[in-house]
Amino acid sequence: KERPMNQKQLPPRVLVTGASSFLGQFVVHELKTMGHEVFQVDRTNGFNLLLETETLTAFLASRPEIVIHLAASSGQNPSNQGTIFRDTLKMGMNVLDATMLAGAKFMTVASRSIYSKTPFLAKSNVKVIQEGLLHIGAASDAVGEARRALLAACSRYQAQYQRPYAFVVLPPLYGPGQPKWGALEEGRGIGFM
Repeated sequence: KERPMNQKQLPPRVLVTGASSFLGQFVVHELKTMGHEVFQVDRTNGFNLLLETETLTAFLASRPEIVIHLAASSGQNPSNQGTIFRDTLKMGMNVLDATMLAGAKFMTVASRSIYSKTPFLAKSNVKVIQEGLLHIGAASDAVGEARRALLAACSRYQAQYQRPYAFVVLPPLYGPGQPKWGALEEGRGIGFM
């Protein structure tokens, strides 16, 4: 729906992928509390982000001004790491491409798993770090590797299309069944934009 020109400035429309996930539920709640019109995208409402056409359909239906990409392939079965990597990256690239076509701002969130299990950053008080420092060691799982690849894509897209993006790295979020990792248990987060 079009916004009338004579109406006061409304908060931007936001599309949230992975809206029914552990983190997504909180993000959607906060955005709605702040008055944003939020379009929730996940498999439960019929959008499969692995399919480019369904991703584009979600964007056409919502016409977002901001995209918060939280979706990732679920499961940590060691025998499925290739599938988890492929699906997480494919969803990210489909959402990033649709964001560029929509002219929206892109934000994604990654967990601590984009880093190796090294104590280098665990004891640091650094809050904002340079992109190059993120590539110390291998990521600790397939989702982390896919998020690092998506970060590289964001950087290249910004260079080509001059579109802003935000890539935020969160400390571990513990929900039901999530193991504690110990590195950032004091609640310190690391991120950059």
